[in-house]
Amino acid sequence: MDDQLRELTAFHHELTRFNASLGSSLQELERSHGAVDSHWQDSMRKAYDEQYTPLHAHMTQYVRREAPRYTEFLTGKIIHVRRYLHGG
Repeated sequence: MDDQLRELTAFHHELTRFNASLGSSLQELERSHGAVDSHWQDSMRKAYDEQYTPLHAHMTQYVRREAPRYTEFLTGKIIHVRRYLHGG
């Protein structure tokens, strides 16, 4: 169980870093996208939007809804394993 606690804690840390990085990248992408939005209105834009729109929706959903739930879930598991190992 000591190994599980160590691995859960490491995974929680890396997931938290990943989520923060993805959130920052998403914000930067949104800022950059907004800066060119009114200037880019050609046929390539339509093809781009067909790929970008679903990707943006999925990333936004993950960053805003799923990422916090995953880290909260792992936090709970870490607490339970610590209680098991150390009492309380």
